[in-house]
Amino acid sequence: MKRSLRFSKFFFGFIFCLFLLGQPLVFAVDGIGGTGSPQDGIGGTGLIDIGFIQRFGSIFVNGTEYELDSNTQYLVDGKVMQAVQLRTGDAVMVSAHSVDGHPYAQQVRIEHAVVGVVEKIDEDARSLSVLGQSIVLAEGAQVQSTQGVLLKLSELHLGDVVGVSALATGTNSWLAFGVHLTEGGAAIKPSEAVQVVLRAKVDNINFTQRTAIVNGVSLQLPTAVLSELRAGEMVRLSGMQQNGQVHFLQAQPLMVLPAVANVHISGLILADGQNLSSSIGAISFASPLSPTQSSLVLVNAIPIHSGLLDAQHVQNQINPMTVNLPSTLQQHPSVTQMQMSSGMSAPSSPHPNTPMPAMKVPMIQMPSFHAPVMRRM
Repeated sequence: MKRSLRFSKFFFGFIFCLFLLGQPLVFAVDGIGGTGSPQDGIGGTGLIDIGFIQRFGSIFVNGTEYELDSNTQYLVDGKVMQAVQLRTGDAVMVSAHSVDGHPYAQQVRIEHAVVGVVEKIDEDARSLSVLGQSIVLAEGAQVQSTQGVLLKLSELHLGDVVGVSALATGTNSWLAFGVHLTEGGAAIKPSEAVQVVLRAKVDNINFTQRTAIVNGVSLQLPTAVLSELRAGEMVRLSGMQQNGQVHFLQAQPLMVLPAVANVHISGLILADGQNLSSSIGAISFASPLSPTQSSLVLVNAIPIHSGLLDAQHVQNQINPMTVNLPSTLQQHPSVTQMQMSSGMSAPSSPHPNTPMPAMKVPMIQMPSFHAPVMRRM
């Protein structure tokens, strides 16, 4: 009996030693992996950065550099891609995890405001119209070819197919920081079918008439699409455009924010002072924002729940395309009122950090999409 007891103690002690010896190996496999990038989920210690790609190192968003590797997942307008050609000016949501104080991008989600055919160009106003949406180019906005070559606005043509990364400035209007020609998108014929995307806020739904008002425009939509809509919700509408007619065939609700510890987000203060226009839609804050209307700001916040943030710090009057934004914003957890900085300067930036005035965006009323598409001469 004593021998059996001694054997049991020896056996369990031996197993316990093996466990202790093996534990570091288990952590090494599950934590970092062979590529040096995190393999685990974002969880409560992750970081979300919502803004525009400023430059490449891996990628810079809101002044922070994120490493990209073979484990980084890319989504473009909700579609998973094996590889993607990222461009400066692209509107992204980066989900990252820190390893030894260095952030690794686990997912880079590109969200265009509009993808479609160029219907109108106004070089003097630095504006264009796509899918009936009025789009004004911001200071430092990047216009690029399919190969990523910088273009002037005058080098775009009616009939080109473009993807637009932008902030909503009002009903049916946008402030763009990135415009690029899509693959095969140069001067298409009106009879050619083109895939289109519109990020939209659902204002109203009428199931009887099979219509919905999104971004201030009344659209006739299939019943299957209407059933996916909810009033007040941000959605991604996708479909086809041909002969000047747009047919939206799918609606996908936009996931606003997963549960993470910190959110860095650049955006535009909306008129009510309670919401921020971001590249993934309007974000509400727990208390009213004090910056003036149409201020471009950089916010450090903690999520309360999806779509609602508790702002810890707001930096006023920033240019989202300025590279050397502060990499880390100071948090003030003991302060209930948000602390406003006096502004920021960026002497080494290729784009001047110009305070953005209240933007008067020309409104184009288009109750339906029947705008003819002109062929490049």
